[in-house]
Amino acid sequence: MIDLLPMFFIVLGALALIVTLFWLWQSLREAVVDAGPLLAGASNGAGGRASQVSSERADLLAEKKALLLALKDLQAERDAGKLSEEDFDEFNTRYRARAREVLQALDAQVGPYREQARKLIASVSQTPAEQVVHIPAEQPAALRGAAARTPAAAAVSATEEHACKSCGVKNDGDAVFCKKCGARIAEESRA
Repeated sequence: MIDLLPMFFIVLGALALIVTLFWLWQSLREAVVDAGPLLAGASNGAGGRASQVSSERADLLAEKKALLLALKDLQAERDAGKLSEEDFDEFNTRYRARAREVLQALDAQVGPYREQARKLIASVSQTPAEQVVHIPAEQPAALRGAAARTPAAAAVSATEEHACKSCGVKNDGDAVFCKKCGARIAEESRA
């Protein structure tokens, strides 16, 4: 029994070393894989610009996520009574203003590609580019979502209501099914 005890500790130490080396290898592999596109883009001229834009976008997306989390934490702190109403209003205003700036910057980065997307949609759907619905960036998201589906759906106002033929409940203009009974209320041409 005494002869087995040193062998047990040697095997246990070897397993611990193998597991440690595996974890180290995994973390180094992830670090190199994540940095790979940035390093490759920096080596050539054209790719350097693309990696710079994507890293700027990645920074903005990370800041957006952090701001949304901060707003959520701020609300929780106020609800727990750890933050006065005046402090909450001040921080909430600051965070929301910065979040608005970040969202506008993200939208501005996508702006140059909108016309290319419209042309691509027109070429695929064989619809003239002039008939593809143009949605200005300033338009509210609810209206953009309704207008982006099809030109026919764009004609339906978001405020227009349709009554269900089965139960008579008024549903939104873009609704396909009744919100009460689930019956189909939209014609096939709109769906």
